[in-house]
Amino acid sequence: MTSISAIATAINELAPDHPIGKLQELRTKMKQLKRTASVIFDISRKSVNEKEGWAFHTGGREEIQFNIGIERKQDRFRFGVAFSLEPSRSLHDIAPLLPKIERFNEFVRNNFEALDPFRMWVWRKNEIIKNDTAVRQITSDEREMPSFIFLGKAVPITAIDVPEVVRTLGELLPLYYFVESGPSANGVPQFPASHLPFAFREGVTIGESNSSRRRPQDSIDVELRSNQIKRILCEKLKNETALKLGDEIPSGNGGKIDLVGSLPSGEFDFYEIKPAIFARHAIREALPQLLEYSFRRGGKAARRLIIVSQAPLDRDSDDFLAILRAKGFPIYYQHVLLV
Repeated sequence: MTSISAIATAINELAPDHPIGKLQELRTKMKQLKRTASVIFDISRKSVNEKEGWAFHTGGREEIQFNIGIERKQDRFRFGVAFSLEPSRSLHDIAPLLPKIERFNEFVRNNFEALDPFRMWVWRKNEIIKNDTAVRQITSDEREMPSFIFLGKAVPITAIDVPEVVRTLGELLPLYYFVESGPSANGVPQFPASHLPFAFREGVTIGESNSSRRRPQDSIDVELRSNQIKRILCEKLKNETALKLGDEIPSGNGGKIDLVGSLPSGEFDFYEIKPAIFARHAIREALPQLLEYSFRRGGKAARRLIIVSQAPLDRDSDDFLAILRAKGFPIYYQHVLLV
């Protein structure tokens, strides 16, 4: 199947039984449109270009668009979402897309793990100027015209699996909704939370970074240091306490807790590991996460919330945490000496 129209038609036919089949209905509610498009890709419109081998969802020119395309030089088929930063008859100025890019970046910052299965690449003048990378924020230079910024997946042209395409597009609906809803969305419910409930399970896995091929070097270094800190911390806790330990425990309200200690009393201690040079930097990063894990709806109230870093605790930071404890927040700091 190498015809973009045939692929688009196959997606349209399968979509009604999947989340992506609600796209046009969602757009109508969000944007208060008078009419709902009947299909995702309307092959009678210019949004489906058979000659060049691409298509975006009906009405998507001024949006982050659900996009499919045949990349012939790369011998692959792409499917996902994209920003097309190039003026056209229907979009004379890309200015309306710029605040949407800011919302895209915010979504990426807060949903990095959920986007891990996807990749990003950037085109300009029919050439890829930035090859496949892990999902990341869109940079200022990528916003220069004419750019085509894509997030999604790609498979060989001979291996197109329409059901997989439909499922993948559905997985990106929360991103589309966040980018397009904005403060003007009226009466459109948020997507239901898919957070896993807090459920302690004993067992800790500590290893080298598994992201060296997918993330920038500074992210790799941070993960390696985190693993070192976790290893030393676990050894210390096992020798000195009766805690049962489990790592990467779902918080119940989004995210995973780095390390959880389960006490015989049924209480829990939460540990958040933050490699840092100064303790105040580790505290600044870890504190909001720990508070959310323990106090936001859906979370589990912890006995102690512990920030862990290789940075020594300075007096000012110690005083700051003491003030928080005096106000009823069980915040503590654990220094781990790296050898």
